[in-house]
Amino acid sequence: MSIDIEAVKKAIGIPEFTRTDLLEIALTHPSKIYHNDDNLNRQQQDLNRQQQDQQEREYRRLAILGDAMLSAAVVDYLHQYFPNLNQGAITQRKSHLVSRKQCYEFAKILKLRQLCQLGESEKCKPETMQQDLLGEMFEALLSAIYLEFERDFYEFKQWLVKNFIADAFN
Repeated sequence: MSIDIEAVKKAIGIPEFTRTDLLEIALTHPSKIYHNDDNLNRQQQDLNRQQQDQQEREYRRLAILGDAMLSAAVVDYLHQYFPNLNQGAITQRKSHLVSRKQCYEFAKILKLRQLCQLGESEKCKPETMQQDLLGEMFEALLSAIYLEFERDFYEFKQWLVKNFIADAFN
């Protein structure tokens, strides 16, 4: 099974998304990357392992960038639209909105579980046991979107506010 890129583009509301390689990385969990293929010889397995390690690194790097961009966008939004909030209130609201639990809720809105690739060990788990996994995958997806927007923070924030942040405060 591969990722249905057109379905992902539709889910995120960006039909003209061009960096589909980033979507593939963001929506392929490491549990899927590390599958065993007994038909490969030792040399092929070593090469395959190097490629798998590289794919996992790319996934993890996307997730951490997405986490940081989400935090920055939320703080910027709170600063802009809630001028009476003090530092403590901003921090408290930001903590809620960038938590793994909230990222999981955002992932559910996009139906990421149906759009992503998971390894067999993860597929068989009920969705409620995949909150961290899907929350992290949402962060990786945010990073892919940020990079698609050529690191344009304003465009990224506008997309995020329109699709998630504004509703979270209503």
